[in-house]
Amino acid sequence: MRIFLAAISLLIVTSASACDICGCSSAGNTLGILPHYQRSFIGFRTFYQNFENVNPLYEADNIQDYFIQNNLWGRLALGNRWQLIGVLPYNINRRSGQVFNSQTLHGIGDASILANYTIINSIDSMKTFRHHLMVGTGTKLPTGNFMADELFQDIPANFRLGTGSIDALFNMVYTVQVQGFIFSANASYRLTTENKTREYEFGNQFNGMAFLAYQQRMENWAFQPYIGASFEQLEKDRHYDYEQVGTGGHATYSLVGVEAAYNQYSFGVNWQMPLSQNYADGELENRGRIMASITYLF
Repeated sequence: MRIFLAAISLLIVTSASACDICGCSSAGNTLGILPHYQRSFIGFRTFYQNFENVNPLYEADNIQDYFIQNNLWGRLALGNRWQLIGVLPYNINRRSGQVFNSQTLHGIGDASILANYTIINSIDSMKTFRHHLMVGTGTKLPTGNFMADELFQDIPANFRLGTGSIDALFNMVYTVQVQGFIFSANASYRLTTENKTREYEFGNQFNGMAFLAYQQRMENWAFQPYIGASFEQLEKDRHYDYEQVGTGGHATYSLVGVEAAYNQYSFGVNWQMPLSQNYADGELENRGRIMASITYLF
């Protein structure tokens, strides 16, 4: 039996023409759909999003920031209660505009590790109403390069490959299954610390998601289309203990996707579009997010 468990948790100066929200801060901030909650897996996924600067002062330049995060990730199941999840990202951050030349940074991002513990589990029972509750905590490590190249010093902190700080991660996932219908809701929080080298601290971040899925089987295949919504809240960054203008924000997204499984393989894709948003004091707009993944279960 398959189940959706979404665990949003991982991978979470100022410039008037900058994208202070995306990049190493929020790109890839969700683990997405975790296949077969009780089994170990290793997989690859890619996460893409695009931000546009809508500040009238820079409208003619049409500044666009593109972020692609490729993750090698996996989970190790330790009995029926415990599991470890790890993510190692490779980031590609690109800025384009009509006035200045395009600029690109690429390399290893900030790795994360998370330990989850199952409190309630009746998913494998024969009851009509079955549910599962899991909580977790972990850390994000400063493995990504925060100041990769001084040629990019005019680009904001979040365009870098990493944050340069060790952050604490917390999450909770609750899932209900009634026959073929699956409902899952989760919340996560990233508690940041200061980058001591630059005395820069990214804002704490809260994420929440809820979705409804329906499970269908056809011979050796299992399909689970789903719809839902997600929300994120980012506090303002601080530099030398002063809040930074043009940072922080919040947004609500619609979510649609599908998960497919064949034998020991699982494939997934989802698309998110903003329903409402206010990033960087209204200077930035997210044009959408796409994520695709493949995992091998063992």
